Amino acid sequence: MAEFIYRFRDYLALILCVIISVILLNSNENRQIELLRLKFSSAAGSIVAPLAFIPDTFRLYGDNRALNRRVYELTQINARLEEMEAENRRLREMLNFAQQAEWKSLPALVISRSAGGPLSYIVIDRGRGDGLTPGTPVVSSAGLVGQIAQVDENKALCQIMLDSKFGVAVKDQRNRIDGIIHWDGGDLCRLDGISYTMEIRQGDTLITSGLGGVYPKGLYVGTVDQVEKDPSKLFQRILVQPFTDFHRLEEVFVLIP
Repeated sequence: MAEFIYRFRDYLALILCVIISVILLNSNENRQIELLRLKFSSAAGSIVAPLAFIPDTFRLYGDNRALNRRVYELTQINARLEEMEAENRRLREMLNFAQQAEWKSLPALVISRSAGGPLSYIVIDRGRGDGLTPGTPVVSSAGLVGQIAQVDENKALCQIMLDSKFGVAVKDQRNRIDGIIHWDGGDLCRLDGISYTMEIRQGDTLITSGLGGVYPKGLYVGTVDQVEKDPSKLFQRILVQPFTDFHRLEEVFVLIP
C-alpha cells in the first residue's frame, strides 16, 4: 500500500487538491465565488447534456431486441397455426371423400417421392401388413393418383399418373366418350384414342371408366386443358390437367377391393 501511495503520490495529491478546492468553493458564500460556481455548473451542464441520449439509446436497443424476439415467436406460432389449419382442411376433405366412397378406403401418408428427374412415383407408409397388393388403386381427396407398384411389409411404392408407363381408361363426363390417359411430359397428361370427328371441349371433366377392372368407375382424373385438331391427322391431340397436385401431395387413400 505504501509503495502504491509513493508511486502515484503526484496524482493523489492533485486529486486531493481538487476535492478540497470543490469543498471550499461550495462552502464559500462570497458573491464572486458563487458567480464562478454558477458558470462552472452551466459549463458542466452543457458538456453533460449532449451525452444524455446514451442511456436512452441503450434502453431503446434493449426494447428493440425484445420486440424482435417477440415478433419471431409470434411468427412461429402463426406458421404452426396455419399448418394445422391446412392439415385439418385436407383431413376434412379426405374424410368427406371416404364417407362418399362405396369401397373400403385406407388412409396413408406420403413419406417420400422420386427425385433427380421427373416425378413418377411416391412412397406411402402402408404395406403388405395393411393388405396392400400390386395394382391396388390410390387416390387423393382431389382425384386419381395412381396404383401400387411394389409392396414391402410397412411401405409401398405407388406409380402415379406422371409416370411414362402409366395408363388409365377414362370417360368424358359430359358426352361419355372413352379414351386412355398417358403422361405427356411435365405436369400434364394426354388423352389418346379420340378421333378427329369426336367432340371434346376444353374444360371437360374426365373420370375413370371402369374398363379394364383396375380402377373403380367414376374417380375424378382431370380436366381437358388443350384440344388440337389437325385435318391431316386421324386423332386429336388433347392435353389434360390432373386434379391431383402431385408436388404437394401429403395424404392419399388406398382403395381396397
